[in-house]
Amino acid sequence: MSPHDPVDERRESFLNKLKRGSGLQGIHDAQFALLNTALYSPHHNIPSSGTSNYSVARLINHYAEHVAHLMQPVAHHNNPFRSLYLPLAIEGSFYLQGYRDLGGNTSARAAVFHSLLTTAAFHLLGLGLKNQDLQRLAFHHKQKALVALRCALSKKRSTYKELMIGVLSLVSVDILDGGVHDHWIHLEAGFRLQASRHHSPLISRETGQLNAICTMLRLFAQTAQPTPEPLPWTSKKPWFEARACDYSNPSIEYLYGITSTIARSIDKIYLATQHLSYYKNRSYPPGLMEACESLGDELSSWTMCSESFSAVGSEEEQTLQVAHAQAKAFHYASLIYYYRSVQSCDASSLSVEQEATLAAMNEAEDLKACFFDRTSSPAPISWPAYIASCEAVGAMREEWEKWWIRVQTYGLKSFSKQHATIHQVWAIVDRSQTSLDWRKALEILNIRIIPV
Repeated sequence: MSPHDPVDERRESFLNKLKRGSGLQGIHDAQFALLNTALYSPHHNIPSSGTSNYSVARLINHYAEHVAHLMQPVAHHNNPFRSLYLPLAIEGSFYLQGYRDLGGNTSARAAVFHSLLTTAAFHLLGLGLKNQDLQRLAFHHKQKALVALRCALSKKRSTYKELMIGVLSLVSVDILDGGVHDHWIHLEAGFRLQASRHHSPLISRETGQLNAICTMLRLFAQTAQPTPEPLPWTSKKPWFEARACDYSNPSIEYLYGITSTIARSIDKIYLATQHLSYYKNRSYPPGLMEACESLGDELSSWTMCSESFSAVGSEEEQTLQVAHAQAKAFHYASLIYYYRSVQSCDASSLSVEQEATLAAMNEAEDLKACFFDRTSSPAPISWPAYIASCEAVGAMREEWEKWWIRVQTYGLKSFSKQHATIHQVWAIVDRSQTSLDWRKALEILNIRIIPV
């Protein structure tokens, strides 16, 4: 390859623009020229019925312009779904065209390329676009992504960062397709990938972001599992020990609208449910009971003033307001999670926490309506709403119904699927002759969901 290869120079120029900019604004011509050069090939194995290689360029553009900003609830210049996923996907498109002999479909970069095309296609379908060809194209690229990532993981030719983006991009695919299919398989692969590096702390900022995404998504998915893995209580101390999962990365403030303190508390609640599950129908160890009480004290003592929001502090005041609202929702929803899953308090007694969670989620939406237009507003993380909705009784169900209808404008199938499952959960819980946990209702429905 010549040191002045024009394709290589255009590729590098385009990728540098992507990394510097907040999106594709101002470089649309370069983007389409490059993608048409890279993707217009008779050897590109894409179904031809009703589609063309130009559709690939359109999907990449749709992801950059209409999907990447939806993937985190707080607008921030360090959006990895744009700054990390997108450039790697563009790199992956070149490997498929023979510009570089780097393993073709064995590359994690190729997996990211196919995953982002699938994500964009699923978002278009979620907006109500009725197109069977697009549906086929989405599933075609998803299968390509799975094959490429499987090869990349087995042949170990890719970097840790590339492999993690490949894994997480497939989680995004499942979320955009409703979040009820194979996300948990990919999250387990991500967790094992982290463990293979022994959760090394000396890493780049970008890798820290990716590890944070994997850790948080795994936690959210675990909280919706019907049966937590039972764990015996072995601690000599009356509190919950810290686990290998690291919630200290400040990027979770804008990636999920949550703080490290609240994330650790949710993890402790889940850990408590694991211990309580182990002693089902038996006496609880005194240390475990004391730890559960201390956890309640920890949750009740939280205040917004105790949080520094270091990751979003340098952003505009508008961004900080949205982050505060989303964090408040997480806090109040974690109280609901604690009182119902650990203390088994009656759902009807949690009206204060329910109303506070709903108010915070609506506050976040109201703020974004003031600060952003409809096409650039980041989507909320729905975990607080989902937890609260599943536990809601009486008039609160009607109030949560309004919120779920409100967020359908984002066109995310995950929101419509969560909304639908909530109604299914309510119906099963109401029919039950005994008190039934909503996670058990999901198990009856054979649904494994990631509520984000």
